[in-house]
Amino acid sequence: MRNFIKRLATRFQKKNKVFPLINTTWRRTNDIIGHEPLFDIKCRFCGSKMVLRFSHILIENVWSWATTKPSNSLGFKCPKCAWFVRFYVEDEPRYLKEIIEQRNGANLFYPRYEEWAEEDKEIEKQLKALGYWGGRDDV
Repeated sequence: MRNFIKRLATRFQKKNKVFPLINTTWRRTNDIIGHEPLFDIKCRFCGSKMVLRFSHILIENVWSWATTKPSNSLGFKCPKCAWFVRFYVEDEPRYLKEIIEQRNGANLFYPRYEEWAEEDKEIEKQLKALGYWGGRDDV
């Protein structure tokens, strides 16, 4: 029964040209990030869990190859092999404007640096293995 409803919903979404009525893969968070996946985002090369790197709201003059509708562009990066992927989550302009208001007018959001600290240790280890040395303390 669940598969039947999913197929019916996707068929109905294809007919709706403006905005999909049901998004089965992303959920609104009503915070400064805007959306979160309902699935695990794993690296296609090493299989590790990917980390959110940025959220970019696109409302007007959307010129991406992926979409021309108002959307939230979410970028995820693999902390082990540095593979990067971007998802465009289409949504209503009213909701996207609410997210921008929560961000104090900024359409770009980056997570705090503290959330990346563990990744920096892994990168430093990889750079040392390649023959580089130093790090952010040397700058």
